[in-house]
Amino acid sequence: MISAALAKKLEEYRKAVDGAIEEAIQRYPWTVPELREAVRYSLEGGKRLRSIILLSVYRELAGAAWATGSRHDGSGESRQPVRRDVPETTGSDTCSDICPDICSDICSDPEPDAEALGLPDVVDSSYPVRRADSRVPATPAELAGPANLRECLSSAMGFAVALEMIQAYSLVHDDLPCMDDDDYRRGKPSCHKQFGEALALLCGDALLTMAFECMLSSKNIPPERRLWAAREIAKAAGPLGMVGGQVLDLLLEGQTGASDIPGEIRSMYRMKTGALFRCSAMAGAILAGASASVVDLCGSWGDLFGYAYQIIDDIEDSGAGGKEQDKNTLLKTMRVSETCMEARHSLTKSIEAASAVFPGQALIKELSGMYLSRLEVLEHSEEFEHSRDR
Repeated sequence: MISAALAKKLEEYRKAVDGAIEEAIQRYPWTVPELREAVRYSLEGGKRLRSIILLSVYRELAGAAWATGSRHDGSGESRQPVRRDVPETTGSDTCSDICPDICSDICSDPEPDAEALGLPDVVDSSYPVRRADSRVPATPAELAGPANLRECLSSAMGFAVALEMIQAYSLVHDDLPCMDDDDYRRGKPSCHKQFGEALALLCGDALLTMAFECMLSSKNIPPERRLWAAREIAKAAGPLGMVGGQVLDLLLEGQTGASDIPGEIRSMYRMKTGALFRCSAMAGAILAGASASVVDLCGSWGDLFGYAYQIIDDIEDSGAGGKEQDKNTLLKTMRVSETCMEARHSLTKSIEAASAVFPGQALIKELSGMYLSRLEVLEHSEEFEHSRDR
């Protein structure tokens, strides 16, 4: 179901993220030790899939993929790097529109003092600026092998840690008695069982706000990229994404019979699960200096992959007891074979979207392939055969 080579890659990334999370906790100026321990406890374990997606997209766009030093973009001309990199945007949604107060200080001419911002000089050759229509030589750190993986990804690691903090906060709050009321998470007592409900609630609050500290404190990334990536992550975590999807999940509990239920469940999947996968891939591309078109393709991969991921997760959880049985899923409104067909189609389309950015090998394409294999195993399982015509 997963090749040894892919398993090794995922484990290398996971260890790099785990190390960065522990370092972030140790270096944070805590004043309340009990909160520190609750945060550390909540961040332990997990596949780190969203942070791995961000880091792999960043590495593949900003690292080995740029090694040729230039790129044909269809015009027949070789593009050269430019001094400043302002993200390509659509309509009036520019960096200054997103955050006018901040951008008036750091995004306007004359250029800001890099040292004062905690950034390297923007004309330093070790800090290349890239657009989707130009490729400049990668730095030695960007081309580093697995042994130096954490160092090579250090510029984007703050965003990877932030994604794990957002994911952990959502799980801490999900487990609370007022939500899913789960006693266990990742094989151990959930945060509120270990530390009490009040501290668990505040731990989730702390994780969410710390995530934005991590993102906006990241160095060696141009400020406009940081702001763009942070905004996409904020959108994905909020009312338009994960939180909105969680509300839909609650509202859909127990609803049956209405003709629009499958459509609402699909929307819930894309918001609750797909949005964080989408922003993970988008943020990796943004931080690497990709254009809006490349960022959008990476986002499309995340949408499609996340949608299928949720369907597969539902199939795997279909025999679970507890409050999961109250959840409204596609499995309750469609035949299992039909939901599998939707997941397969979504994963196949995700590979097409990723291939438009990465014609060769890329970890996100391998992940889509891995979940296609996982789906095939589920379809041939005995439990699936019994429920095929349900």
